[in-house]
Amino acid sequence: MPCPGCCRSGGDSISLDNDVWVDVHALRRWLVDAAEGRQAERGAEPADGRAELLPGWYDDWVIFEQERLNQQRLLSLEAIAKTKLEVGDFGHAEQAATAALGIEPLRETACVLLVRALLGAGNRALALQTFERFRALLSEELAIEPSVELAELVGVRPVAAKAFASPPSRTLGIAPLPAAGPRRGRVEARATVQPRSGVAPWGTGRG
Repeated sequence: MPCPGCCRSGGDSISLDNDVWVDVHALRRWLVDAAEGRQAERGAEPADGRAELLPGWYDDWVIFEQERLNQQRLLSLEAIAKTKLEVGDFGHAEQAATAALGIEPLRETACVLLVRALLGAGNRALALQTFERFRALLSEELAIEPSVELAELVGVRPVAAKAFASPPSRTLGIAPLPAAGPRRGRVEARATVQPRSGVAPWGTGRG
């Protein structure tokens, strides 16, 4: 369908006219305003974790812009959650942190904010369930444990780091210095390796 006045061209380029309203531009302004504590622009998409840029498009430039928008949404949502936690608005803090985890389920900073919001609202059981789900996901995807900070928030003892045994060491024996002989009066020192039982010294072989 023709849309007169929507586009403009100049030289070898074509772009949308400045008067055309673009939802992703409005969303980005909303995210900046919300993250900085300013009232969101009316009509813009709320930062609820569902906004997508050109879903179903897989061109390289689209994928790059999708990732860039997701990162901006993540940072803004976490900033919103922190601000709401500071003023005791645990409900909106929970919403923002949940939206951030919806974008990146392995993002621990978002999980910490969500657990803090749940605890602040008195939902201790739900906070523990959230931690356990995140813990299982980390174990399955990355084979790692949550941070000490997150574990201590819900009263779970952090898993101790595995102690790796140091490799066995060999002792270096220093032979006693021989008395000075007639050969120009030099004193010679020899360093020898004392092997353990059944192990040949370094640098020796059968021959």
